[in-house]
Amino acid sequence: MSKELPYELQKWFATRNWTVLRAGRLVGGFAALAIYRIVALSPDCEQVSLIYKQMAPDRSNEWTIYESLSGALHDYMPHLFAQIQDPDGRGLLLEDVGEPLKHTLRRSGPRAQSSLTLQAVTWLTQMHIRFRERSQTWLRDGVLESYPVKSSMVWAEEALERVAWAAEAGLGGVTVDDIRALERQAQLFYPQLEAWMQGPSTVTHGDPHLENLLVRGQTLTLTDWEFACVAVPQRDLTIFVQDILDDDLRGAAYSHFCSMLRNAGWLVDNEAFRVGWLACFFDNTLMMLGWEVFKYRQGHLACAKLEVIAAAKLQWLRDAFNELSRLAL
Repeated sequence: MSKELPYELQKWFATRNWTVLRAGRLVGGFAALAIYRIVALSPDCEQVSLIYKQMAPDRSNEWTIYESLSGALHDYMPHLFAQIQDPDGRGLLLEDVGEPLKHTLRRSGPRAQSSLTLQAVTWLTQMHIRFRERSQTWLRDGVLESYPVKSSMVWAEEALERVAWAAEAGLGGVTVDDIRALERQAQLFYPQLEAWMQGPSTVTHGDPHLENLLVRGQTLTLTDWEFACVAVPQRDLTIFVQDILDDDLRGAAYSHFCSMLRNAGWLVDNEAFRVGWLACFFDNTLMMLGWEVFKYRQGHLACAKLEVIAAAKLQWLRDAFNELSRLAL
């Protein structure tokens, strides 16, 4: 038994006659308290790859999601082996479902990148369509909550502080003028966000960026369900495309998303849907730009990469705000 693993997890393995073969703590820009990758033998002598996620003290929604919805959403979530109460916090023992799609795309050529991206959009949008009606029941029953718009304002304030730090430090190509423009845009944008995020809603993962979307063979799985709630589906796709810097591929993802929803009877060819998309896109782009700066400060992102990402996202923010201004302000 690896002594590196939390005591309650070691106890879970021992009392169920599992044998841990290998275990190690993962290093990266994670919001979790700790994440461990484990290879173990089950009581039937089957070798199983596992992930143990020790949740941060301020994260509790994912625990509830697994308790309530892992049966319904089993096609989209890692298999849950156990929920473990540890002195340091709650933990989820999950099936290891592969590597981040972001890593797979990085090794792929342009044609494969396009194919994999559209496959992932298809799969994610199918979830939105499939659970549209059931999500309303989950909402009424208190299993899921509607999207807390106020949380976006908190994330935005934190993101602006992080981006301002980058500008002051002369990093990422971010300038003081960029910060001033973002602050002005945010002042106009966030009072309108709730009104703009209207329309048919469904269950949304809430954080399906390409490092939370895992691939093994032909199977896709979403991890980190902390921000799952009922919201407009545009919310998820705007987060999904944050790692796609190619404008054409990002546009193809949006077109495919709209086509699938249209074929399922959603109204997507109207101004309200486009405004909802732009609002979610501006909100999540600002949040993710702040997160990229945070990853740099934690040593998980190179300065040169931050500069490329910041240049792209600052332009996305300008374009989205300008289109919103024409349509809705």
